[in-house]
Amino acid sequence: MFGMVEKGLGISVLPALILRHLPFNVEVRSFDEPVYPDIALALRNRASAPLATQRFIDYLDYRNAV
Repeated sequence: MFGMVEKGLGISVLPALILRHLPFNVEVRSFDEPVYPDIALALRNRASAPLATQRFIDYLDYRNAV
């Protein structure tokens, strides 16, 4: 993928953390406005979800309340 970007055959939209130590000669640009990802979950039943999933949902509820 980065080889194509390096040759001018495409673009890529990635988090800045990935671009820190990129071994390709590409131009890094930022968006004019911040971009935030949406997180979506689909569950049959929250009560029967694995404990880690339940804790993650609790964390998301906490983050949205802040």
